[in-house]
Amino acid sequence: MNKTDTTVVEPSNAFSTLLNTHRKGIAGGECSTFLERALAAAVDTGAKAEVNVKVTIIPGADNQVAITIQPSAKLPQQKLAGSIFWVDEEGKLSASNPNQRELPLREVIAVGKTQEVREAKEA
Repeated sequence: MNKTDTTVVEPSNAFSTLLNTHRKGIAGGECSTFLERALAAAVDTGAKAEVNVKVTIIPGADNQVAITIQPSAKLPQQKLAGSIFWVDEEGKLSASNPNQRELPLREVIAVGKTQEVREAKEA
């Protein structure tokens, strides 16, 4: 196209028509579902999400074509923070170091102008 060409090309709706009519609109519905999931995952994680639509066209006889549509998505996963555990003598996980003594913790409660000390309750 040269710089002086002022031809206006009207946009085509062939792709959206294909999605909404292929197998009674199932492909369009699946694409919309993938888009909604990708949007939610991107907003939740703050990471990039992708939606892909693969259209395969196989030519046949008498101007026929067989078309398959395969939507897919690459969704970011929520990154969970790690945590430290110990393995006790029985081979079970423990959030407390079995080789370290427990501290005698107390709960201090303010009652008016005085304070009351109670033994800490175990969670």
